[in-house]
Amino acid sequence: RLEMKGEDGRQVPYFLTSKEGLRNVIISAGSETIWLNGTTLSRGEDRDYTIDYASGELTFTPKNLIYFDSDIDIEYQYSESTYKSNYMEAGVEGLIWDKGRYSISYIDESDNAKGSFLSDEQRSVFKSVDVIYQSGVVQDTLGDYVLINDNFLFIKSASNVSPEKQYSVTFSPDPKGKYVRKISDKNRIYYLFELTDDIDNRQRYSPGRSLRAPVSHQLLQFDTNFKLRSGLILSTEGAFSIKENNIFSNRGKTRLNGNAFRLALEKKTVNLGKINLGMDFEYWRNSPEFQSLSRERSVNFKESWGLVGDQKLDGESMSSLRTDIEIGKGLKSGIDISRLVQGDRKKGRTEIDLIYSGNIINTVELRGNRVKSNLYFQELDGQISFFNSPLKPFISFVHEVREKVYRFDDILVGLDFSQNDRSFSLGIGQREDQSPTSKDSSKMETTKTGRIIQVDYKSKQKPGWRQEWLYRQRIQTNKKENASNDYNSFRWCFKTRY
Repeated sequence: RLEMKGEDGRQVPYFLTSKEGLRNVIISAGSETIWLNGTTLSRGEDRDYTIDYASGELTFTPKNLIYFDSDIDIEYQYSESTYKSNYMEAGVEGLIWDKGRYSISYIDESDNAKGSFLSDEQRSVFKSVDVIYQSGVVQDTLGDYVLINDNFLFIKSASNVSPEKQYSVTFSPDPKGKYVRKISDKNRIYYLFELTDDIDNRQRYSPGRSLRAPVSHQLLQFDTNFKLRSGLILSTEGAFSIKENNIFSNRGKTRLNGNAFRLALEKKTVNLGKINLGMDFEYWRNSPEFQSLSRERSVNFKESWGLVGDQKLDGESMSSLRTDIEIGKGLKSGIDISRLVQGDRKKGRTEIDLIYSGNIINTVELRGNRVKSNLYFQELDGQISFFNSPLKPFISFVHEVREKVYRFDDILVGLDFSQNDRSFSLGIGQREDQSPTSKDSSKMETTKTGRIIQVDYKSKQKPGWRQEWLYRQRIQTNKKENASNDYNSFRWCFKTRY
């Protein structure tokens, strides 16, 4: 699983890596699920993204322009040439009288160290270290690189290079590396030596590769589900995990023993005339070293709590109370009040969402989220469309602020038209980014402004002819640097079926 932020105007490349951050993996075709700002995307050149499974390279289509604050979440499976895997799962389940059910499951997932290519020397070294670094450089008369002044240069033409000076070189990601990944005019991937500070650390490489020790992971889980009374359900989950980060090591620090517990109380919807009311309560706690085998939180958990980065925590717990209200057939609303404790850090969060449908105001979708801690974090986004007719004006907006860090406001207004087998959408908007002033971090000043234009058209004809095209433009002005950037993207797609 990967969580990352986007970059302004950068649709490609975003790389899918191993747990160690290495790119020498092959993504299992169709195993990926990708979210952009909490919305699930669809694969395809005429949809949201494309992916090269062999290289792990992800490309976002022009349909969604990527910004610096875009939240990208990716789940996928991959295979690597280092080790084969062993997997075993067993379980039992049954009834608890006539009031509920229980289940017990055990999962053991580990690297097959016995069947690996590791030498006796490497196995011995792994007893004291978790990663072995290999040079990745081999003298090869058919190699693609030549060594000049202690740097490897890609050979575009071998006619003037002596075979004894040629090398095969394996490159791996390295934040301090001096090489960048390129694609030649013959569509070959190579690595170019560039001594500059203008390269993002995530795009740097160095000759060589790292070999991690084989790992193992066991999980024992207990689940129960009780029906306390009519409409009231109690659920519990308990789990114990053992993660061994180095099978060959006898050092205690490579083993992580953890536990987790979850309790949920759900009150089914109660009808009060035209009002339907439902409530849920949840509490969970994870020890510092608990390691799950699958995703245990909502995909936008970190984003909704305003969490940044991965930090080692002295355990964490969360309690939440959610109320859902439905009035008639046109109005739905939910209120979620939560408290998150991570070590000695405490946060409180209130989220309110609303969905409305009617005639003049056709649809309304609003969401407000505020997190209180030492510094507050706030989100407000929504979309409103008017008139229940083929022609629908609309307004969409996104507001986000992280105290003393940044603020941005994004608004888009436009028209949607749909009739028979044709649809057309035009949107024009603007965006403003603010950052703290140099003299007072509690005060914000405008650093960037932007204008946005988006156009979409789709049509379908009876013989099976289809066409789609879209256009996106963002003109961004950086006030501090007195510079302007123009991002444009266009896609046209024509399909037919016989």
